[in-house]
Amino acid sequence: EEILFPSWKKPSSVFDKVVSILLIPLAWLNFKMLELMLNFQLGLRKLNMLPKDNIADIISIHIGVDTEGFVELIEAGGIKLMNSNVKSYEVELVKGRASNFVIFENGDKIEA
Repeated sequence: EEILFPSWKKPSSVFDKVVSILLIPLAWLNFKMLELMLNFQLGLRKLNMLPKDNIADIISIHIGVDTEGFVELIEAGGIKLMNSNVKSYEVELVKGRASNFVIFENGDKIEA
């Protein structure tokens, strides 16, 4: 990332350091606006999928945020929403074959 964005390098002069410090609120505002835009565009509040952490802490510029058709699949019931974290993985014998399951902290269990 630093190679792509050389302006991210550490400030070298006192002036650069002062400017960096003064721009911190703008960077914070930028991420808050991004968070609001994503919440609005994807309907995260309506879907009860608002992240508990700040967007700036959980999102990466290396991945896409919204896959085409994702929200439509949720609304059509093609994707089951689950607001929980993975607790563990299990392998069980079901009808004579091994099946993998994901166990969530909220108690839900789905076959993987």
